[in-house]
Amino acid sequence: MKKMKNIQKIQFSPDAKWIFTKHSNNQGKIWQIDSKLAETLNDVKEFSCSADGKWLMVNDFRGNLRISKMEESLFKYEKIEKNVKNASFSNDGKRLIINDFKGRLRISKMEESLFQYEKNEKNVKNASFSNDGKWRL
Repeated sequence: MKKMKNIQKIQFSPDAKWIFTKHSNNQGKIWQIDSKLAETLNDVKEFSCSADGKWLMVNDFRGNLRISKMEESLFKYEKIEKNVKNASFSNDGKRLIINDFKGRLRISKMEESLFQYEKNEKNVKNASFSNDGKWRL
C-alpha cells in the first residue's frame, strides 16, 4: 500500500476487499485492498460500513449523509439525507438509525436497493442500536 499521511481513522470492510481512511484534512478515501484508490470524498466527518458488507455510510460536516451500496468497484449513492447529526448501522447491517439536528429519529430497513423507513420519532437527542439489534433512545 502506498504511504499515507495524516490518517485519523482506518477501517477495513467486513469482507476485507476495501479499506476506508479518514485524513486530518477531512478527506475520506476508499481503497481497494490491492492499494488502488477507488474514490476520494471531501468534508468527511465519519464513515461506516455495515456488518454484512453491503452498505457504506458517509456523514459530512454539513450534515449530509450519503448511503452507498458497495459493489465491486462502484460506489453509487442510493440515498442522501440532509441535516444528519449521527447515524449507525445495526450489528447485523439490516437497519440504519438516523438522528437529525431537528430531533427526528428515523429507523430504516436496508434492502437490496430500497431504503424504507420503518419508524419515525420526534424530539430525540441521540439514538443507537443495542448489541442485540433493538434500538434504544
